[in-house]
Amino acid sequence: MKYMGIFVLALLASSVADAELLTDPIIDFGNVDLGSSSIKEVTVTNTGGDLYDFTVSMTGSSSEFSWTNCPSPFPSGGACLFTLKLEPQHYGKKRRKLNFDGYELAVDGVQNDVSLTIPVIGSSDPF
Repeated sequence: MKYMGIFVLALLASSVADAELLTDPIIDFGNVDLGSSSIKEVTVTNTGGDLYDFTVSMTGSSSEFSWTNCPSPFPSGGACLFTLKLEPQHYGKKRRKLNFDGYELAVDGVQNDVSLTIPVIGSSDPF
């Protein structure tokens, strides 16, 4: 299933197994005309009980995507809205992976790693 609207991501900072997406696991920009751009907003919420320190990065085959980061460390109950932008420079399919990598800063001193990867796709076709 492809995602076209606001994307909400909850980071449950207790283990990798507890991290879950609240909506579709793909962000789809659809077709974006060459020379124009499209923006998707992503809301990240820390629903865990502890501070969460993380970074957002992208990997994949297209440098035509850009994004803004959320502040880190990220407080329990905190939410951050950031944007993903597709600005095609060439015709064709665009594929990236949006990575959330970090760890919980637990009060008890235990550090739990949390990582999520979300496919991001789009295209720029002349027809």
